[in-house]
Amino acid sequence: MINKIMKRGHSIGSLVGYLFGPGKANEHRDQRIIAADDVLDLADGTRLDQPHHQERIRRLSADMDALRRLATVEPFRGWVWHCAISLPPDERLTDTQWAEAARMVVQRLKFTDDPEQGRAACRWIAVHHGPSKRGNDHIHLAVNLVREDGTFADPGRDKKAMARICGELERRFGLSVVEGRASRGMPTISRAELARVDSGQRDEPDRLTLARHVRAAEASARNEVEFVSELLAAGLLVQPRYGPGKATVTGYSVALPAPEGGKPVWFGGGKLAPDLTLPSLRTSWPATDPRHAADAWIAAHQRRSSRPATAPPPRLPSSSWEAAAAQVTAFTQSLKQVPPTDVSTWTDAAREAAGLYAVLWHRIERGPGPLAVTADGLARAGQSRTRPTRRRRPLHSVAHTARHAPIGRSERSRNGWVQLIRALIDLVFAIIDVLEARAQQRHAAALTAASNAQLSQIQRLPSAPDPDPELAEVRAAVSFLNDISPQDLLRRGSNPSTHRRTPAPPSREPDRGVGR
Repeated sequence: MINKIMKRGHSIGSLVGYLFGPGKANEHRDQRIIAADDVLDLADGTRLDQPHHQERIRRLSADMDALRRLATVEPFRGWVWHCAISLPPDERLTDTQWAEAARMVVQRLKFTDDPEQGRAACRWIAVHHGPSKRGNDHIHLAVNLVREDGTFADPGRDKKAMARICGELERRFGLSVVEGRASRGMPTISRAELARVDSGQRDEPDRLTLARHVRAAEASARNEVEFVSELLAAGLLVQPRYGPGKATVTGYSVALPAPEGGKPVWFGGGKLAPDLTLPSLRTSWPATDPRHAADAWIAAHQRRSSRPATAPPPRLPSSSWEAAAAQVTAFTQSLKQVPPTDVSTWTDAAREAAGLYAVLWHRIERGPGPLAVTADGLARAGQSRTRPTRRRRPLHSVAHTARHAPIGRSERSRNGWVQLIRALIDLVFAIIDVLEARAQQRHAAALTAASNAQLSQIQRLPSAPDPDPELAEVRAAVSFLNDISPQDLLRRGSNPSTHRRTPAPPSREPDRGVGR
């Protein structure tokens, strides 16, 4: 269950008109009031979805704001509180359950009356639409924050309160529990981002592509200066945020080059994922001289250099893939000795794996596909409630290899690749087992589906949007994976896997949503 609290408004009439109108994309239909403040005298289930209901809708708009107008109260910050509460596409609640949920929200946020505390009620309605454009069952709550006695209802820290309430409702109604609340969730994809995808401007929302590029750069970079160079090498636009006096860089924003005639859409690190803020990223590298780091960010912003500002990494032999596979296998075996209750260790492991998958995505896939979906699922599992601290990077050398080692066509290189893919699949399934042990079934199922798609589709890479000889060469070098069955990839030889998972059939369209 996801909630979204909109910006405080100044016109309850406009909001009511919107809720009972066609919506921005004609997605509003089957509108009905499933619960409302008693003073409005509206029965649960009152339908207002027909043309002849327009006069009643206008009266409702007037009734919702009548007391405030009579009291001539106009709070400067607005008085209209609007929140949408939605479910994943495969879950539903009855109108009775939605009404119970709505009444719990208005009571917990103190929008109802309480004679013992001398608190008057606010006027509110809960409107249920048909499923959204993407199939989500949802309701809207509209509240006039001016109470019946003319005082103002301040919901305070309503976002945190709504997160707690949604968690209770999930357990009460047997819904899937959203792991990642309390600052652990991934940002939600906006309507505007989805519109750019639907219009054909992008293959997927910019936010997802940028997060993977940043994650890949962080995983393979040896320090902050090299990280900035990796962002430029990936073709991103970079913009630093300065601290007092502009002596240090405290944050950053990135963007993809805009389509012809458009403007870049910028995202700060925290808008990509909680663990991609600059302070969090800096826990991955040795401390960098602030002046050197600032120079690198300034150069990146001005696009003065797209070459690494540090010494280039030594050329790695193709046999590096075998060593990388062995390191991933050893890491996975050590993880299997860690109990599922050690959340910190498993969270760091998922973050490491997400970075490694992001590097491979950047190297051989670039667009939406199974590597991308697996990287995104691991990134969700790698979010943490705790403040970032200096962390170990057990797979850094593997990520460095995946970013820089040549992908040859020799027999040894091919064997190394098969070993690495097997090791990576085993690592992901180990993380899936822990998610299941922690009752995060929905998240585990999504990651399992992504891994199965990886087994079935890893070599079916989309063509590059622009001619890219390097990318074409890399894809040609790994195309031999097409001849290996998923069952063969899952074989462990002397170390048989305990996992018996049947690869899912190829998905026609990778899931584009990460932060439902």
